[in-house]
Amino acid sequence: DTFAVSATSWSAGCTTTGGAVYVFLRSKGGPQQVAKLMPSDGYACDGFGYSVAISGDTIVVGSPVATQSGQAYVFVKPATGWTNMTETAKLTSSDSNAGWFGVTVSVSGNTVAIGSYMQNFTGEAYVFVEPATGWASMTETARLSPSDGVVGDSFGYAIAISGNTILVGSPNNPYGHYYGAGYIYVMPPSGWVSGTQTAKLTASDRVVFDLLGSSVFLNGSTALLGAPGPSYPALPTPGAAYIYSKPTTGWKTTSKFREKLIPADGLPTDNFGTAVSLSGSTVVVGAPYVHWDPDFNNPGPGAAYVFGR
Repeated sequence: DTFAVSATSWSAGCTTTGGAVYVFLRSKGGPQQVAKLMPSDGYACDGFGYSVAISGDTIVVGSPVATQSGQAYVFVKPATGWTNMTETAKLTSSDSNAGWFGVTVSVSGNTVAIGSYMQNFTGEAYVFVEPATGWASMTETARLSPSDGVVGDSFGYAIAISGNTILVGSPNNPYGHYYGAGYIYVMPPSGWVSGTQTAKLTASDRVVFDLLGSSVFLNGSTALLGAPGPSYPALPTPGAAYIYSKPTTGWKTTSKFREKLIPADGLPTDNFGTAVSLSGSTVVVGAPYVHWDPDFNNPGPGAAYVFGR
């Protein structure tokens, strides 16, 4: 019943105020705004709200240009309900050069996953686990890296967490080919520690500029990765979304996907797969540049495609 909607303030030139996140609750008369969330140290053009995620009573907001490295904020619903407030805690990286930290965030229960696709120009992901005494300002519990990452991979461009599993998108992997990949990390029995992936997901039908992993979503034993391609007619396809299933023996490195989703009316430059989401047996895929101009001269209104089974 709770929605968190961000407004970064960038569209107006961000010359006066920083961004904000608005919380809405479902009601009989329609969604009603109940709170406005802002950072205690916000300023114009800080990027607050560039990414936002919610799980239960916790909202996490990314602010990738708030500092030289970027940061994220945790907001926990007060006992009396959501109200206008500043953050409960601030999350930062221990790296001084973690470029665009907070460009993407995800939260599941007491664990937050944050991407930083410019860290060391290869990218990295960070895991934060809520302390026993509750959320407090802190640096990461663990850092996740790809075992085969190179400069330009954009590892951490997209991230998703579900329970004890994290999925990180690396759309430029390997740099120069831009096939893209998704990296799976499963929490060890003793808890999260810094390390490399449990498994790597690629597509057996990959082509240059697929950009697989530009968007990711994880729900239990199912991983969903978007491959939107570039925003110009370099490929003969409009993009795609791939579904992978966790084997009974656990996640393994594979290029075999369960299903490939494509639009029936797609055109090149549609960027189908820019955003993906999954709930139960329903998948929604965003295609922000869908249009009806075969010469690609005019941007279109965009569309969302719903798939069921």
